[in-house]
Amino acid sequence: MLMLISLHPKYLNYRKDLPVGMLCTPTIRFHSSDVENYVTAMDNEAFIGFDENRFRNMLKVYKDTDPKFVALPDVVSNHKETLKLWDKWKDEVLDQNYPLGFVCQNGMKPRDIPEEASAIFIGGDTEWKLGSEAIDIIDEARQRDLWIHIGRVNSIKRIQFCLSVGADSFDGSGYARFPKVAVQHLEVLKELNNATTFLL
Repeated sequence: MLMLISLHPKYLNYRKDLPVGMLCTPTIRFHSSDVENYVTAMDNEAFIGFDENRFRNMLKVYKDTDPKFVALPDVVSNHKETLKLWDKWKDEVLDQNYPLGFVCQNGMKPRDIPEEASAIFIGGDTEWKLGSEAIDIIDEARQRDLWIHIGRVNSIKRIQFCLSVGADSFDGSGYARFPKVAVQHLEVLKELNNATTFLL
C-alpha cells in the first residue's frame, strides 16, 4: 500500500525506499519529470473547492504521465450529486486516455460503482467511510480488480484500517503540511507492508 502525497519529492529527501507516490492536484503541481518513477494519481480538490479551469489545466500538465486514476469531480458526502458530476465529466476525461476514479460518498451502494471506473476513491464523512457500507463497496471494487484509494488518512490507526480493508493507496492533507510526520508514518507503513500480520 502507498501513501500518495502532494509534496515535491525533495521534501522527503527523495526516499524512494519508502512506500510513497505523488498525488497531483489542480493547485499543487509537479513537472512531469518530478513524478518519474513514482506511482501517481490526480485529485480534484472538491473537499476544499472545485475549480473547473484548474482541473482541466491539471489534465493538460500531466498528459504524458500514467496515473492510476483521476478522481472525477464530486460533492462531499452526497452520492447522488457526485453521480451527476460523473456523468458530466467522464467522457471528457476518458477522451484524454486517463483512468477514471469514482469518488464514493454517503448514500452509495456497491452496485453503484460505475462500469467505466478503473478506481474508487473512498470519500464521505468519517463515520460513513469507516462503516460497513464503505467496506462493502471496497469489497466489490476488489472483486472487480479496481484500484482502491482512501482519502483523509492522517494517523497510524487510520493507516492500519486502510491496510485491513485492502486499500492500494491513501492520502491525508496533514502529510503535505508536516513532512516530518509524513516520513515517520511512511517508515511505519513500510514495516506494516512487510509484516505478515498486524493488529488494529
